[in-house]
Amino acid sequence: MLDPLALGDQVRADHRSEFQAALNAGTLDLRGRPGRHYVHIPPRPRLTSTLIMPDGCSIIGDGVDVTTIVFYCDPMGVDWAGIRVGNDWRITGVSLEVEEPGGDWDEQSHVLEVVGPVTKGEMSYCSIDHPLVPGSSRGDCIRFRGYSPSQTIWDQVCHHVDFRRSARSGVSIHSGLYGELLADGHSSTRFHHCKFTNIADQDLDCEGSGDIVGIECDHNEHLAGGNPQTSLSVSLASPLFSP
Repeated sequence: MLDPLALGDQVRADHRSEFQAALNAGTLDLRGRPGRHYVHIPPRPRLTSTLIMPDGCSIIGDGVDVTTIVFYCDPMGVDWAGIRVGNDWRITGVSLEVEEPGGDWDEQSHVLEVVGPVTKGEMSYCSIDHPLVPGSSRGDCIRFRGYSPSQTIWDQVCHHVDFRRSARSGVSIHSGLYGELLADGHSSTRFHHCKFTNIADQDLDCEGSGDIVGIECDHNEHLAGGNPQTSLSVSLASPLFSP
């Protein structure tokens, strides 16, 4: 009998339970497991987030051209996040994709969501693809949402990430994101050496209720895609900005 996990794309086998168990144990390590690994969005009623990273958790792959986590199925018209993180999270060496041309989506559908209170996090050497689908309202690649004084977000770093497509923003900073100046002269919350390829809204958007202090954006590449909904690449509130 064929192993459905080995068939990959042919049957879009659901790895959600397996992956969540690995995350609960501390690490989802996909090194040595090349290919596209499907994670199905459960039907309602369900949790908002399909995968949840507990504190201190990591997702590790062999690189964006080797290891892909694909979110699939219909969020059924309610808010959704592919991954929601806890404190001290780390994602590296994977491609995160949304593959679902149909379904009932809203603009609060994000591939990765950081909701305060959260301290420490890093995404590196990854790619994110959340394509615009005509007639469908969809969300951001990454969304940060925190509220002062008790639900703030600190020390988040995103570097060498390729934001390939987004129906809304590449990085959406809604509120409550903070950074502080480190000894190396950089902020503890920094977005650097990233590439924004085909983002419908702002590549990096400091929108929402504000309360955004001390973030740094530098050495990023901003390209004009084929589905522009704005003339802005970066929308600033009051962060520290380095060219």
